[in-house]
Amino acid sequence: MMTFFGFKRWLIVSLTICCWLFGSWLTPATALANTPNIAKELINLPSLPLNQFPEIPCTSQLQTQFTQQAKIPFGCNLGEMLPAEKVLAIGNFANLGLTQSNLAQIANINNINLQQVGADQLQKLYSLVTPNKLLGDRFNNLFQNKLLGDLPLVKEALIQDITSKIQLGDLSQLQPLNNLLQQANGYADLLNPEKLQQQLTNIALDQVVAALPDFGNFSLGNLSLDTLKNFNVNDAIPGLVDQALGSIPGVESLMIGDLGAIGLPNLSLSQLPNPLSLVAGINFGQFDLPLSNNERDPGRQLSGGLPEADYQLRKQKCSDKCKFAEIISPNPTYHGAAWMDGGEHWVPDGFGIVCWAWPGGCKGPAGNHPFGKTVRVLLTNIDASAGTAQVSLTFPICWDVFLVGTTCTPAIFPIPSGIPIYTVHEGDWLPFVAPVNYSNQNANWSPPNSPDKPISRSIA
Repeated sequence: MMTFFGFKRWLIVSLTICCWLFGSWLTPATALANTPNIAKELINLPSLPLNQFPEIPCTSQLQTQFTQQAKIPFGCNLGEMLPAEKVLAIGNFANLGLTQSNLAQIANINNINLQQVGADQLQKLYSLVTPNKLLGDRFNNLFQNKLLGDLPLVKEALIQDITSKIQLGDLSQLQPLNNLLQQANGYADLLNPEKLQQQLTNIALDQVVAALPDFGNFSLGNLSLDTLKNFNVNDAIPGLVDQALGSIPGVESLMIGDLGAIGLPNLSLSQLPNPLSLVAGINFGQFDLPLSNNERDPGRQLSGGLPEADYQLRKQKCSDKCKFAEIISPNPTYHGAAWMDGGEHWVPDGFGIVCWAWPGGCKGPAGNHPFGKTVRVLLTNIDASAGTAQVSLTFPICWDVFLVGTTCTPAIFPIPSGIPIYTVHEGDWLPFVAPVNYSNQNANWSPPNSPDKPISRSIA
């Protein structure tokens, strides 16, 4: 029978071990920093502000991916170096909870007063806002019975729409609205802008859209910059600043820099609602080049894609020549496992309706996800003669499709070869997670001589 002192000693030891494990899980950056020869570019990734990510060159591939394939308007001059905030979209970080954040929260982190930010500085955000979207289910009827007097920017948009119709002589569409104003105010005068401001004050938004259906699709981004400057973000549409960004359909297509006025590019991925960090079950190994012929499928692969909504990394066989690096790990299970060259090997990746309609199908570059489902770490340009490879980052764009669920493109943004962050050399350490279908069994593989003391490799 265990004595009190024996139990006490057991309890202290157990709690110490648990605290160490728990602490390691909660502070992955510390675990990463304590691993020898891990590049600072990986150590610092979670805490790196988005506006300090490496620049990305403008290429025809970049333009095509956004404009033609993702249907996101995008313009740049070929060869131009672009700040990452101009080519990383809000949807790239949906899985980190960015679409669940709101304008007020982001501004607050940056100590920015939204009453001092003009609506013109968020014109691209307002271009996604229409009366129909405000009345949609995503806002849970927040604006359903709101009077136009409480929605200054929407009222201004309606006045512009009315004025435009009058100038075009399109008066028949305005008759139902004219009747609505007479019922509410006892009179209607659509031709007098000053009186119209007062007449519209006590009319509810849903009443206006019922009387003037095409106004439901009026984009607030159609207001001139001079008009938008007359309103601050906090008061332009009261209540909108407290709603999740994802409440506005299409917000995933905005670039990070489009919300620069409230400081979004200043944030790091560790400051988002689901902070970026190394995932549970992380492993570490040294980058090495294979001794044997690397044209056969090595089987024991650490790289793959995320082809299903469970976001589990799954390896795939390569169909032809298999260009890969070996991982030298203290763990015999992964010692000698292969990490495929993401520039040459594509795997099933992405899921949902956006992916199914994607040109070329649901395929992306093979890589690993030590930081979770948002960021794919690639090894590309594996060079046996130099003993090096390029470490790069790619991202999917994920949309929350109402009544359907989340759908993600393959992890090919900003471009499939990724954002280069550093060059890894033989002996350098890398973090990795094992694919859910990883197998330690392979007919073409034999265990290395000493798993806990990696042997020196030479390049044939």
